[in-house]
Amino acid sequence: MAKIEWLAYFAASSGYSEAARQYCIALKRLGTDLIPTSMNQEYLREYAWMAEDSKKKNDGHFKIVHDIPSCTSPGIYTTFEFKPAPSAWAQHLRNAQAVLTPSQSSKEYLGTVCDIEKIHVINHGVNDRFTPFGPSVELQFDGELPKFKFLSVFEWVDRKCGDRLIKAFQQAFTQDDDVGLFIKTRNVRNIPMLINKVPGCKIYVVDGFVNDMSQLYRAFDSYISCSSGEGWGETLSEAMACGLPTIGSNHSGNLEFMDYENSFLVDVEQWQPIGYNNLEPIVAPWMQHRPPKIDNMVDVMKLVSENSNEVKAIAKKGRRVSQDFTWEKAAKKIIEIVETIQA
Repeated sequence: MAKIEWLAYFAASSGYSEAARQYCIALKRLGTDLIPTSMNQEYLREYAWMAEDSKKKNDGHFKIVHDIPSCTSPGIYTTFEFKPAPSAWAQHLRNAQAVLTPSQSSKEYLGTVCDIEKIHVINHGVNDRFTPFGPSVELQFDGELPKFKFLSVFEWVDRKCGDRLIKAFQQAFTQDDDVGLFIKTRNVRNIPMLINKVPGCKIYVVDGFVNDMSQLYRAFDSYISCSSGEGWGETLSEAMACGLPTIGSNHSGNLEFMDYENSFLVDVEQWQPIGYNNLEPIVAPWMQHRPPKIDNMVDVMKLVSENSNEVKAIAKKGRRVSQDFTWEKAAKKIIEIVETIQA
């Protein structure tokens, strides 16, 4: 039996924390001798078993730190979306016996500062609740809503390319088109300025906390998130599992599960420096990324909004993502890596 101590921030709302919770749930179900140690002593109420199991003593357990590399540990789980990876991470990654990351692109970028042979790709999974079937949220907006509704969920940081998304939508559709773009983001201060450049454009901001994201996806007709770099692309895989025609960049981590057969991919620019940004301080201005091309975003959004039989057939193939990528498969691979090291 593998013995693992998993250190993470289990109570946060970030993608890192959600992945940490799901890996630990899957490891626990497979019978792993697991110690889920919270790095800030906080656990969500529904995961009370984690707090209880954290009291166990580390008796030869393989320690994995699930965070940006800021300390030395036998195992490190992390991801990065640009190249090269931060030089400050190098020593910690080099000292680790195993580095886990969710995609081949992230492995490539982390490999710029450490031995790539020790880096293992551990894909994320998709939870069972993400299906086309079930309840959906009731959208609370004044007036009649557009017939065809795009959804995009992201944190407003440079690599998520929210400004490019809005520009592409404004070029693709006019106020006469029965098409709307609904954006859910933590940072909305830039949106009014961008929207007001084209009066009458049907762009909405989704407010409030959503307890079950699957119910949000089901309220929409398509999902779009075209970034300049993804470690994995959680919302893209979830939207696909819910049966939405899903649009993403033809680049980086989301290509683990997206292709032209099951989704809609947007061309990207050549590698270029990301420049200065305030919201992701670990990203240096000389680091390289590949933003989506606005003109191709326009073409793809127009195509998907037609909601043709071809579009529906591609979306139906995308639903398989929940079968092809599971947390159990990921946990089994983690166990295999740890047992090899502990042998």
